[in-house]
Amino acid sequence: MTSERSPLLASTGATAPRDLRTASGQSSETTTLAGDDVAAGKGEVVSALGLPTRKKVLILAGTFLAVFLSAIDMTITATLVQPIAASFHASHESSWLGTSFLLANITFTPLYGRLCDIIGRRAANASAIFLFTFGTALCAIAPSMKWLIAARFIAGAGGGGIMTTGSIVVSDLFPLKQRGLVGSVSGAIWALGGALGGPLGGFVTDAFGWRAAFIFQVPLLILALLSGLRNINYSAIGARSGETVKQKLRRIDFAGCGLIFIAFGSFLVSLSLRNNEQLPWSNPWVILSTAIAPVFVVAFVVVEAKFAVEPILPLKLLSQRTPFFAMAVTIFVAVCNFGIMYHLPIFFLAIKGATAGEAGAHLLPTSIGNVIGGFIAGFVLHRTGKYYVPSAVAGFGAVLAVLFISQLTSTSSSYHQWFSVFPMGFGFVYMLNSSFIALLAATDNAAVPALTGALWLFRSAGQVVGVASTSAIMQGVLAVTLEQRITGKGSAKIIKLIREDSSKIATLSPELRAAAREAYALALRWVFLFCALFAFLAWLSNLFIPPLSVEEKEPKVTPAPPAEEEA
Repeated sequence: MTSERSPLLASTGATAPRDLRTASGQSSETTTLAGDDVAAGKGEVVSALGLPTRKKVLILAGTFLAVFLSAIDMTITATLVQPIAASFHASHESSWLGTSFLLANITFTPLYGRLCDIIGRRAANASAIFLFTFGTALCAIAPSMKWLIAARFIAGAGGGGIMTTGSIVVSDLFPLKQRGLVGSVSGAIWALGGALGGPLGGFVTDAFGWRAAFIFQVPLLILALLSGLRNINYSAIGARSGETVKQKLRRIDFAGCGLIFIAFGSFLVSLSLRNNEQLPWSNPWVILSTAIAPVFVVAFVVVEAKFAVEPILPLKLLSQRTPFFAMAVTIFVAVCNFGIMYHLPIFFLAIKGATAGEAGAHLLPTSIGNVIGGFIAGFVLHRTGKYYVPSAVAGFGAVLAVLFISQLTSTSSSYHQWFSVFPMGFGFVYMLNSSFIALLAATDNAAVPALTGALWLFRSAGQVVGVASTSAIMQGVLAVTLEQRITGKGSAKIIKLIREDSSKIATLSPELRAAAREAYALALRWVFLFCALFAFLAWLSNLFIPPLSVEEKEPKVTPAPPAEEEA
């Protein structure tokens, strides 16, 4: 019988179940060691833990740069939506700018956990950064909204891979207790990028136009790509060497990725048809897209449990308390965080009449909270080995902060408008870091790539659900409230105008302007209360994660065997 202190993939004399094996498909009784150099036949195996400090710093610099830019790109459209929609005269399609990126994220993020073992850390990282760079460049030159949406999807595919491979590289380079500190730095950088995306996009757009918000990322991404190709070159636990391309392709869970894409894609189409196109629930297309989503979620679970050779979601991870609640914390925080990040700027754009840059700047205290919370979480863990009580206190502060945000009005104090998001950012990053360390403490080292991919799958799922569900609430409440407050001749045209572009509210008569802002305020309050519910669920889940030892579990290492010959 296992306990919470037993590694999930602990060695036994029996053969491990299929989804409890290492990323290479082998039982964790004997851990293998292989790397990009070994696979290429270049000779001596160099352990990641044994790399000199200078080499580790170079690897982390390139990795953190890519992670930072990917995080920025996740939220940069929050303040670009209206300028882009106005540029292409396609406001009805603008909601897909964020959701297409997140849909690609959730589809490809878990796959990269497995790819790190199948094709190696360096190749997986390089392919992710290349896709992200290519998609971002296409965004900068987009001639139409449909082109831009497709480009955002390509960038999202690479962005998800960057997050997964970045986390795995950090886990490779450091033992568990140090990993908490370095991982907290990585998490703080990711959170900082996500928080800066909105304000940075707004300031760049105000100064140079929305295309510049994508252009400036490209040279930095090329630098990160070259850095990874040069420096990520070490041995990795659980990888194979000498496989043919055909053997590697057999190990990739294409079916799982396809089912995730269809499930979440149909979910987003359903919300778009209902809330953006204003189609009734009785419409056949709304019914079909709504019904497809749960069917393909079930199909995904069946494929992962029964058919996938190396499933992107090893379901046995949910059979113990720590993994289950760590995944719950991750998805609930993502739902709340992205709901706030995408809709708080709308409060200042629509109700306060701020510019895109000014609205985005109100997210800056979140990034400050993320950075401080990440560093404190890592430092406390590194010095004391403790995470439970500090995480519980910080998480409760985040819940109170989101409730405070839901009470924003046009007459709220400057402190309320600017600093209510600080404890939210601090508490969320603290809970995420602590739950991730607890997850690693309960798991065998060889399972880290698959685990990391699964964790980012839940995070990406939360992001998709957060953006889509809060947008649905926003548009649903806004439509009804505007129809109640703005009536008479020409009211339908006015409502359509201010729903598509909130900056038009300033051009209305004082009476209509007040009515429109009241409608926006009510819709946003419902959005923020919805986010507060998920902040509470994240904190509650965090309380169920037990305090575990963070002392490093030393694996038994042997050279990797060659792949089996083709029949």
